[in-house]
Amino acid sequence: MKEKILYLDDNLEHLLLIKEMLSDDYTVFCTHKTGLALEILEKEKIDAIISDYNMPEISGIDFFAQIEKTHPTISRILLTAYSSTDLAVSAFKEANVYDYLTKPIVYEKLLITVKNAVNATLLQQKIEKKRRKELRLKEMLSAIFENSPNILLLADSEGIVNKINKKGFELFGKQSHIGDLIGSSIQCVNSAVGLGCGKNAECIKCVLRNSVEKTTSTKQNILNNEGKMVFLLDNNKKEHDFLISTSLIHQKKKEFILVSLVDITENKQIIKALAITENRYQKLFENMSSAFALHEIIINENGIPIDYRFLEVNHAFEVLTGLKRENVINRTVLEVMVNTESFWIEAYGKVASTSEALHFDHFIHEVGKYYEVSAYSPEPNLFATVFTDITERKIIEQTLSFTSKRSVLGNPEAFFEETVSFLSQILRMDHVHISRKTSIPNKVITIASCIDFSLSKNIEFDLKGTPSAIVYDKKQVVYESNLCSLFPEDNLLQEIHAESFAGYALINSSKEIIGHLAVLRKKPISNPELVLKVLSLIAVRITSEMELNNYLTEKQSILKKLQKTMAERNEEIELRQLADKKVISAVITTEENERSNFAREMHDGIGPQLSIINMYLNVLLNSNKTKENNDILIKAISILEEALQSVVEISHAMSPSVLKKNGLVYAIESFCKKIEHENTPKFTLSLKLNQRLKYEVEFSLYRVCTELINNSLKYAKANKIQIDLREDKNNLCLMYTDNGIGFDIHTAKSKTSGMGLENINNRIHALNGTVEIHSEPNKGVHFNIAIPQDIYKNEDAFLVKNE
Repeated sequence: MKEKILYLDDNLEHLLLIKEMLSDDYTVFCTHKTGLALEILEKEKIDAIISDYNMPEISGIDFFAQIEKTHPTISRILLTAYSSTDLAVSAFKEANVYDYLTKPIVYEKLLITVKNAVNATLLQQKIEKKRRKELRLKEMLSAIFENSPNILLLADSEGIVNKINKKGFELFGKQSHIGDLIGSSIQCVNSAVGLGCGKNAECIKCVLRNSVEKTTSTKQNILNNEGKMVFLLDNNKKEHDFLISTSLIHQKKKEFILVSLVDITENKQIIKALAITENRYQKLFENMSSAFALHEIIINENGIPIDYRFLEVNHAFEVLTGLKRENVINRTVLEVMVNTESFWIEAYGKVASTSEALHFDHFIHEVGKYYEVSAYSPEPNLFATVFTDITERKIIEQTLSFTSKRSVLGNPEAFFEETVSFLSQILRMDHVHISRKTSIPNKVITIASCIDFSLSKNIEFDLKGTPSAIVYDKKQVVYESNLCSLFPEDNLLQEIHAESFAGYALINSSKEIIGHLAVLRKKPISNPELVLKVLSLIAVRITSEMELNNYLTEKQSILKKLQKTMAERNEEIELRQLADKKVISAVITTEENERSNFAREMHDGIGPQLSIINMYLNVLLNSNKTKENNDILIKAISILEEALQSVVEISHAMSPSVLKKNGLVYAIESFCKKIEHENTPKFTLSLKLNQRLKYEVEFSLYRVCTELINNSLKYAKANKIQIDLREDKNNLCLMYTDNGIGFDIHTAKSKTSGMGLENINNRIHALNGTVEIHSEPNKGVHFNIAIPQDIYKNEDAFLVKNE
């Protein structure tokens, strides 16, 4: 990379000429104004400046003087047309010019001068860089010296103190006037207050003085020479512990002694306190109730944890696990507990490698106990476990969970078998049985047994001479050991070599003992209180289950009797309903037959007779007779014709032939058309029925409709009547509405006669149907009638044609 030259000249020819001369070897920046030259200096790293003396703004010397402070290391070359000695002296004196050249410029001289100037600049820059570096180092060392947390003294080879840092003044300067040591011989920190060098017993063995003298004489550094020193602080003599170091250093070709004093008094006190604390913690460690163990993880060549070694355990560890310290220290877990699962080795390996703590509950099969464990890593590849025996809590929790489980109703045997298996496992018992009393005194029978963790057949046995007999007297009992010797007549105990026993009475809600729960073990019971607590919880559930089973048995017996009675009653109801249906059908058929016979008699009997009378009267009317007789005949004939018309209408009303022939829909439509005229209500019919119904249903609904229409015509003063008929799910629905004056339902129902409500209700109820009536005065009336499908369906019905 080429060096950079700045050339300043107001003569354009000179600018181009010199730039041409120098361009092969340098990068040349040319300008004719000093302002532009200053901008170039700010942007570029210039190695030499050439300026003409005569410039229009300021002279070259003045320009060089101007940049002296901002760019002192750049070499400056002055060009002038004069060869004046005074000018040269002024240039060197005022502007610190490196050299000057007179015009005209000789190429070879210019190159040599520029090259020397550039080299001078580079050299000056190196010197300046080194100077700044030394200055920064000096400032840094001075800052370190002044701000060091240790006391630092600087003395020359003759022991004269030149400098003391802030820490020295802070610790000793308040009362001891240690500042007086500066400029005097270093002897002792107390010399300034008259306690130094032999004036007291402590100073005879002054470690500080001895260290300085040794370094001065031997030129060897003394490091961390520990000693005690007595000095005055707040007018009191204080004994402090120090680490004293003395070092030989060279500064400006002179030898100096750097003295460092580190006050370790507080550290000494902390160490002493730590020793006391450590002793306390050691006692706490040995006497803490929680077990503690420190382990070292063992990994294979692939870095996978494969085992761990016991490094330390406390006394609680021995108590809770039953493992002796001498049998586990420096042994691996797979040596101590061969059945340890690899999962735990992997988990603890993760703790040791990542420092992630673990907290969990763990059951150790080898000792048969539950532990709450916290694991953490005090340092890489190590992990510690702190654990507490939570066996009792866990067993109680599991027992409560078991007792809260719902059993299968009606299957108590399964629950009892599950119970003895549960107790066998959780209490680690060799024999568990549930027994109930029999009708024979002192005889009981097991309802569930578990021997050696397997279900066994139930047996009947005599209580005499057995620990179970004691249960019925004391309600609960525990024999922790020596069971066989206490009950030598109990053959079962002798046979299974039972060592311990616990039993609990089963007491029902009437406070009667109905049986007992017993557990036996071939080893002593270590926690009798826990065993009894578990048995008490289980006994309550067993008793409840036995009482529930008795209740369910009685209930099932009652239910069977009730079901039999209900079946007989249902059969009776069905027969009665069938009889009612037959009676309803017979009543309707009889009513219809009577109406048909009556209508036929009127039509076929009275009708012809009235017709003959009418004929005779017409004959008499056409014969000669008086005018008076003629008027009588005319009136008689008129009345007779009205009677004939009434007979026809009554016969049709009593036995509507259109209903039999065309069905309910057509019959209702026909009835409405006959009575509809200007002075009658307007009918809105929605009769959606796709098949014929049983004739009894059609006949009853037709009579209900005509009855409702007649009521609306006679009493309601309605001008609109709406009739809807349709099948809805499993019912046939008839809805009748008018907008008449309405009525009070309760008043109408309380009357024995009136608007025919009782007649309507009787007809619908005879079909197993329902009637809902909604009405209020001046708000019309609404009837909602529903008849079940099994009543109205006609298996032989045909599709209705609504013509």
